[in-house]
Amino acid sequence: VVAGPRGLRPTWLKPRDQRDATPLAGTDGVRNFTFSPDGRWIAFAAGIELRKLPVTGGAAVPISDSVSNFQSIAWLDDGTIVYVVPGFRAMVQVSEGGGARRVVWSDSAASLAHITPLPGGRGVLFTRCRGGCAEADLYVLDLKKRETKLVQSGALKGFYAPTGHVVYVRHDGALLALPFDLDRLEVRGTPVPVREGVSLLDAVYPLIS
Repeated sequence: VVAGPRGLRPTWLKPRDQRDATPLAGTDGVRNFTFSPDGRWIAFAAGIELRKLPVTGGAAVPISDSVSNFQSIAWLDDGTIVYVVPGFRAMVQVSEGGGARRVVWSDSAASLAHITPLPGGRGVLFTRCRGGCAEADLYVLDLKKRETKLVQSGALKGFYAPTGHVVYVRHDGALLALPFDLDRLEVRGTPVPVREGVSLLDAVYPLIS
């Protein structure tokens, strides 16, 4: 588990099988980060630069630039990273080793946030926000076809679970699981309540419009 307190304090790492957490050097004030699929690295936004850092410690490695400082990085298991650029209007994809980046989706009508990966490098889940995320809908982006589909209206953030469900959070703190076809990248059932009272840290960010 990684937890980053507000302000200019560092992000902390707490393994699930250990009691104590340790700070990660070079992560002061970081709010936008994600784990690599193998759990050995974290990718994070340092200003507008995308960097990666071994969880065992060491020097951060630059990957790319023009990354948003809000929750918007997804590390896919095909060795690429998708992230939102400043302004929240476009997503780009870059190799985990750096190099050229390409725009994979842009949206002039809404802001993009809360990207999470799908297995096989097939695509990502993301949120389209309007009105400071007062209105938010969960979408899926097919990275091969460059097409999007609505997954669930009124969903603030979603994750794919190995059970074949997209688990998502609503503004009211309800957590629900929605059956999802990973081959077709589409919903195949109705949502099932999981629990209530879930808090999503930094779910609403004042720069999103």
